[in-house]
Amino acid sequence: MVIDREKEIMVRVTNWRCIEDVELELAKLNIFIGKNSTGKSSLAYAIYLASKSRTADPRSLVSQLYGCDFNFVARLVESNPQFPISVKINDSEFLVKGAEETIRLPNSPWTDEFLLPSRRIAYIQLATTLPWVIKETNEAVPLPPSLSLFILDYTRALIGKMHITSASDGVADLSIFFSMTQGVPEKSLVVIEELEIHKNPISIIEFTKDIVEVTKNKKITTIMTTHSDVPLTTMAKLVKDKKLSADDVRIYYFKRDPWTKLSSIKLFDDGTLESLPDTEEVITRLF
Repeated sequence: MVIDREKEIMVRVTNWRCIEDVELELAKLNIFIGKNSTGKSSLAYAIYLASKSRTADPRSLVSQLYGCDFNFVARLVESNPQFPISVKINDSEFLVKGAEETIRLPNSPWTDEFLLPSRRIAYIQLATTLPWVIKETNEAVPLPPSLSLFILDYTRALIGKMHITSASDGVADLSIFFSMTQGVPEKSLVVIEELEIHKNPISIIEFTKDIVEVTKNKKITTIMTTHSDVPLTTMAKLVKDKKLSADDVRIYYFKRDPWTKLSSIKLFDDGTLESLPDTEEVITRLF
């Protein structure tokens, strides 16, 4: 069942990888920023998989996403997996009581879910060579985690044929994004991991603007993970220029201590932005 997308989307995740217990509110545009290995992708993947579980087997999904079962996705304390894993989205809950016992999310605010993983360009390149490799070797080829889900999402959304294998990686990434989002249904969830990869700052600015436009036009929810502050400042400029509402943006800064902790970075109606917690550290190290 799909519920009303216009209502606020509240999320709570417990015992998922490096996440002990976090709560957050999602808007139309959501940015997860922080240092490496702080849980940005883990949280995005948890939301993606939980919503997708209403139409697919969760054990198959986690195997395709991580290449393992829930014993290795559950938060580990002294090498012991912590159950239950829980992902609550509004009033619905995805629950994993053990590696083999799962309860699917009964309702979702999204009509469908689409993932653009950080290795998306390599996956597309690999997908174009797999038929030749299989033909030449006559053997099954093991697939890296998340490749099969990405390919399924991508081909489900794809309109027409995209010839991107000969393009530069930055241009190829834009083609992947546009070809996928053209075909996604309205009110879908789109997760974009590391939107800044293979792009200089100017390209990141333009890509961020494109994401904003697609999100508004398709009425989708977008979750972006990033290590760059350029997407944040780009959205702040759009708010300042009255091309985007601050209410449509949520920014969360991630850190580990020892589990994932979130802090909300406020974007004000005049386009000003709260400083990131690591700004002073960056300045100190540089100057």
